[in-house]
Amino acid sequence: MLRATTPRGRCLEGLREVRVATIRELAARTGLSRPTVEALVGDFEADGLVDGDIAPAPPSSGGGRPARRYRFRAERHHVVGLDLADVRQRVAIADLAGDVVHTDTDGPASPRTGAADIAPLRDHIARAFDAARLPLNTLAGITVAVPGIVGGDGRLSHSPAVREWQGVDIAGRLSDLFGCPVTVENDLVLAAGAEATLGASRFADTSLYLLTWFHVSARIVLGGRVHVGRHHQAGELLALRVLSGPVRGDEGPWEHIEATDARLAAGGPDGLELAEELTDRMALAVGGLLAAVDPDLVVLGGRLGRYADLLVPMLRPKVAAQLNLPFEYPIVGHALGELDVSLGGVLRTFDNVGATLLRSPDVSAPLLNLREHAPV
Repeated sequence: MLRATTPRGRCLEGLREVRVATIRELAARTGLSRPTVEALVGDFEADGLVDGDIAPAPPSSGGGRPARRYRFRAERHHVVGLDLADVRQRVAIADLAGDVVHTDTDGPASPRTGAADIAPLRDHIARAFDAARLPLNTLAGITVAVPGIVGGDGRLSHSPAVREWQGVDIAGRLSDLFGCPVTVENDLVLAAGAEATLGASRFADTSLYLLTWFHVSARIVLGGRVHVGRHHQAGELLALRVLSGPVRGDEGPWEHIEATDARLAAGGPDGLELAEELTDRMALAVGGLLAAVDPDLVVLGGRLGRYADLLVPMLRPKVAAQLNLPFEYPIVGHALGELDVSLGGVLRTFDNVGATLLRSPDVSAPLLNLREHAPV
């Protein structure tokens, strides 16, 4: 469905959807006149967005000259979602048509000590482009996901994981480093948006995306849009401690998370005991959020999303007991796996730079196509 209202926007969206079309086909698809479409396609060729040098369509049964076909050059630009919120970096790259052409969930260690760690990020992105056999000069925009509260000015206002980044114009520094627009955003905001657009909550009007380690954090999705609140802290239940051990950025929090993850992965009596403890602690916070929002669906994300088959059956009745309800809320694991944050970054980058790249203010972001890059 075409969303743009201007002739240029409609023509771009129409060609992007079908990838290859004749002037006649594109006019029929967009409702524009053939002379208008022909003039616009000429502009697109000049902008490098369309290639007209492809095999012509076969002639109709009545004979005549074969119609020239035009191809949308999805490879003209690429956008990136870079996830720095977990122990290791994750990246997703998409072209202008929304095809996800490369993903990596096992990149280098995420920076944790401040601005000095920024420079190697460019090397990681360069290696990802090289692995996908893409020219780095097609990089047109990046959204970087960080653990912490990102204010309205795009700066980290609070981040126990990377305290040295608080108040620093990280987006500006990264823009200088990469030579393209860079946005910094909270990891949960991006993950919740991705799950609402592509994943587990795409058919839910209202949903919660949960991330739990030392405390329960959540993002609320209302009408398909993530609600961040007046101070960008909606869902940040920082005072409700979940894991025993280091909390709020004390010494060794990431090592503690790795150890907890390993215990859950190992299973056995120790893993089951930990799962019971986690869900006992989560139930109070999750119950409070459910009582306030009453969503259609709850999505368990982050590292714990790996263990949804174990944790969800434990969590559902405990939350229902907290609320004294005769039913259990639907709680599911994230559908996009460990790609949810980076794919959310790709979506945000399209929102930020897509209209500029296509020189059309009303062109919509493309639907992402994961193709062979299935969630893990």
